[in-house]
Amino acid sequence: MVEKGETPHALEIMTKELVSINQNNTRPEAFVNKETQFLSVMQKGNDNVMRGLEVEWKTFYAQMNMLRYGLDRYDKDNSIEARTTCFESSKNILELEKACIQIWEKRDYYEKHGRLPDVVLKEVIITTDPLQLAKQIQSASRQIRRYKNTKNTNSKHGQLYQDYCLQYKNITGNEYQEKN
Repeated sequence: MVEKGETPHALEIMTKELVSINQNNTRPEAFVNKETQFLSVMQKGNDNVMRGLEVEWKTFYAQMNMLRYGLDRYDKDNSIEARTTCFESSKNILELEKACIQIWEKRDYYEKHGRLPDVVLKEVIITTDPLQLAKQIQSASRQIRRYKNTKNTNSKHGQLYQDYCLQYKNITGNEYQEKN
């Protein structure tokens, strides 16, 4: 409808739907997107990965809302420029909504499986050789320090931080202690 502009048929459909909405004071079921209805609120996470997912989601969600509110500037403007701008903004809104949905899917997967679907950590076989063991401990410590600062803002880094902390514990038998 945006590409073709206002037609008598489109105007008739829109008028009919608006009258229906106004009379019933509800939205028609055809316009309620049940898949994305939940996108407006993400509960605070209780670990690094969940907090990272929340930060990622908020970024996309804020951009999407900014574009949505930007459409209000073209309230009754039906010029070609306004329609083109609204069409491009609508495409961007849909892309951002897809990104939000992907983050929700990652969150659901994480809640179900305890790890993110796209983060794979190489299996480390704990050696008995003291030199190799020292290298493994040093490598795990280095990776923990690497991901420590971004663990709450990036879900992948949060997952890697947790994995390397677990790897350190498996190698040493102790929790990783940060030095001051």
